[in-house]
Amino acid sequence: MEHRPWGFYQVLTHGKDYQVKLLVVMPGECTSLQTHAHRSEFWVVVQGMARITRGAETRMMGQNETVMIPNGMRHRIEVDPGAGEVQIIEVLTGSIIDENDIVRLQDRYGRVSQTS
Repeated sequence: MEHRPWGFYQVLTHGKDYQVKLLVVMPGECTSLQTHAHRSEFWVVVQGMARITRGAETRMMGQNETVMIPNGMRHRIEVDPGAGEVQIIEVLTGSIIDENDIVRLQDRYGRVSQTS
């Protein structure tokens, strides 16, 4: 289990070009607004309600709803304060499946990526 300021994730399974994770985002928290150059993500909300940013679109998503995030598209998960935790199954596919393929555009926890 990997703890983050917004909650935690657990890798459920992985292979050469894929990884499956359980993401748990706590009430009042959000992931970075981020992009990936080498991987795409597919999310299935399995518990709770989250505000999902995908490109220029932001919408509420609940249990059994899905979204595809192609590589290069900005995205974020946000949970309202007072709401319950959100659990998402995340399937990552691509040529680089690790934390080095995250470009943080905005992050309330001070983890914005530096560009040269």
